[in-house]
Formats: sequence, structure tokens, C-alpha cells
Amino acid sequence: MHEHGIAGDIVHVVMHKCRKAAATRVERITIQVSELSGMTEAALQMALDHACEEHGIEPFEVQMVKNGLLGHCRVCETLVEADDAFNCRVCGNGPVRVMADEGMLLLDCQFS
Repeated sequence: MHEHGIAGDIVHVVMHKCRKAAATRVERITIQVSELSGMTEAALQMALDHACEEHGIEPFEVQMVKNGLLGHCRVCETLVEADDAFNCRVCGNGPVRVMADEGMLLLDCQFS
């Protein structure tokens, strides 16, 4: 199940952001995943709970958004939601390489 590997990566990124924000606890995150990921919110939540336990931190809630295909811009190296023309919404260039299951955007982190 690829959610376990992804969950470990998410925990590392989120904890780094938590430290930078001088917060003590992650409450909730919102992520956007590609329509092609095949990932469910419940499976990812279970994997995140396990990853948090392995890292000795309090579990946090995940909210998943699936709306559109994610792509990687070859010009500005940004992960973006691909539009119909597959142009980058950040720099306007193309082509954007559509991501299958590896594309994920961290949209929001709530700390306490």
C-alpha cells in the first residue's frame, strides 16, 4: 500500500513546517492528490496515524481534496493543478507533465 510511504513523507514535511511556525502540535492538514492516485482519505489517515506513532508525535487529521489532475512543470519545477491546455498556472509555460499517483499538494496546515 503506497499510502504508508507517502504518510512518512507527509509527517516529515509537516513536522518541519510545525517547527518553523514555532508550534507544538499539528491539528489538521489539507492535501490535494491527483485524480489518478487511487488513494482514499481513510487509508491515508490510517497510514498517517501509524507514521505519527512511529515518530512519537500526536496523530493529526487529514482532509483530502481530489479535484483535477496534478502536473509537474518542466520550466519552473512547480507541482500544479494541470489545466485543460496543460500549461503551468504559475509560470504560464508548458508542457506540464501529468502526475499519476506521486503528485500531491499540501494546501494547508493547522497548528496549535
